[in-house]
Amino acid sequence: MLSFFPPCYEDELLYSVLARFHQRSGNSSFKSTLIDLFDTDTILAVTDFTSGLDTLCRKTNMLYNAKELIENHSLLPYYRPFLTKEINEKVSNLLCTYNSTGVHISMGIIQTNVSLPQYLKFCVSCYEEDETTFGEAYWHRSHQLPGVYLCPFHCEILNNSYIPFKKQEHNQHYYALSNIDLKSCEPCGPVDYIEKQRGIFKKISEYSLNLLESKVAPLGLRRLREVYVSYLAERGFITSSGRVRFKKFSASFKGFYGEEILGFLQCNFTEYQEDTWLHKVLRKPRISCNPLRHLLLLLYFNQDTKVYTNFGCEKNKYKPFQSVTYPCLNKAADHYMERVVKELKISRDSETGKPVGTFICNCGFIYSRKGPDNSLEDEFRIGRIKNFGHIWERKLLELSNKGLSRREISAELGVDYNTVKKYLHILENIEQEKLDDSAIKEFNSSSIQEKYRTEWLNHMKLNLNQTRTEIRKRKPSVYMWLYRHDKDWLYKNLPPAINKVGPNNRVNWQRRDLEIVKLIEREVDNILAIDPPERVTISKIGQRTQKSALLEKKMERLPKTKKVLEEVVESIEEFQIRRIRNIASKKREAREEVKEWEIIREAGLRPEYIGLMSETIQNEIKFDLY
Repeated sequence: MLSFFPPCYEDELLYSVLARFHQRSGNSSFKSTLIDLFDTDTILAVTDFTSGLDTLCRKTNMLYNAKELIENHSLLPYYRPFLTKEINEKVSNLLCTYNSTGVHISMGIIQTNVSLPQYLKFCVSCYEEDETTFGEAYWHRSHQLPGVYLCPFHCEILNNSYIPFKKQEHNQHYYALSNIDLKSCEPCGPVDYIEKQRGIFKKISEYSLNLLESKVAPLGLRRLREVYVSYLAERGFITSSGRVRFKKFSASFKGFYGEEILGFLQCNFTEYQEDTWLHKVLRKPRISCNPLRHLLLLLYFNQDTKVYTNFGCEKNKYKPFQSVTYPCLNKAADHYMERVVKELKISRDSETGKPVGTFICNCGFIYSRKGPDNSLEDEFRIGRIKNFGHIWERKLLELSNKGLSRREISAELGVDYNTVKKYLHILENIEQEKLDDSAIKEFNSSSIQEKYRTEWLNHMKLNLNQTRTEIRKRKPSVYMWLYRHDKDWLYKNLPPAINKVGPNNRVNWQRRDLEIVKLIEREVDNILAIDPPERVTISKIGQRTQKSALLEKKMERLPKTKKVLEEVVESIEEFQIRRIRNIASKKREAREEVKEWEIIREAGLRPEYIGLMSETIQNEIKFDLY
């Protein structure tokens, strides 16, 4: 148990608290401090995500708990909105243990192209205020975020210390801010340029601080995409089907910021590329993106970080026609003006690009209008009637039979005079045709049937030795009429069916099994020789040997083939190991240092496999050292 532990100040990095502990402890070495704090001297002094929190809290007699330290003295709240709930929980658990490296990998910080700060930064005014208020200065966590060049409290340009943010050497040392030489420190960026773009840098600093302090729940990239798409829709960058107009949006986004500042913030992109960071955020997001880039999107949309805080209250999904159900505007129906329409089809107007909604009611009434709907009144507007439906048509005939004039009918049904005239003419003709057809069918049906039966029987007598198929081909029209209208009689008056027995072509499966084994062995050697490596799978072997059907459906007849496949087919883990070794081998041949993060990136390891492959990667690094 520790005899003392310094208080944690507002907005202070936990690294800074531990540096002040070392300063007061009187320890002659940093390893002694690590043992005091964590019961081990192998832990690293990480600036942004200090791990081993369970042990630290226990050693301080639970003066603070792990959750408090994570929320108020680490950078996790800054990244949390862009993580899934599962990743957030995993990172929190890693911080409680001794795995700070796993934190950066799990959150995707290593994979992003936005670099972490080179040095720990500080604000001179904060330094002086903290000394006056607390008697000592400390490292503020809000100063250490990507893209933050101005202090969010004083709007002054931050200074770089000479303490590396990500230490390569002396990575177990804790350096207190009060021990650095202020005179040797310089501004963290080009002063003239930061002053020129002060408005944007000020917003980035404020938004970054808000993320740290707002304690937003993990939302995940897929849910955040819905927020961004709703704002894109308001600006006309979404098609009626919900697709992003990337070319127009990319040009507008780049025009808003300019290439210079996007390049300075490591957020630039080529306008006509199809795999930029904008695409990765706004398509189906699978790859993590630095929070700085999300903040740039918010600035472009003229929104603030409250969007993330109020996420659950937002209607974020883009819907040009907002309601769930829509009114039926068929004046002939009993449910007129009631919200009974559930079927909606959205298309795009070819001239204006605006969405067009087609509303389909069960009564057969179909109407459409251009969107989007901007008010409740818009939902009761008809652009064009595509179909009146059976209820409207029946009502039209009823009103006509009652003796109403066409003008009276048009007023009753909400259509113009010419529409009533047109549809009355069509419907009256249809009714008359139905009556005529019914009478003709009733008169002719028995005589037609007798005619076809007689013709078929005469045809059968002339072709007594013919098969069913041969007879059918000679009189196809007679056969088809009887098949459709008199099937039972037809089947009773056909020649008996002939059962054909095909030849018995037996397969020598034993020989085929041996042949396929040889093919597999040859193709596996070819697959293993491919660079970059490809995984050995049954489907790939089947594709290359052109034996996919046999390998999928006849494996029980091919025991030797089955045994060989079990030996040569790679699991995902086996393939990842082979790929890691291949990358490490190439680096050794090129006399390059084998680094963990480079292997992870080049092997394209997904987060769930990084932990499984950790031992293999470390073995390759150790091999490189020898």
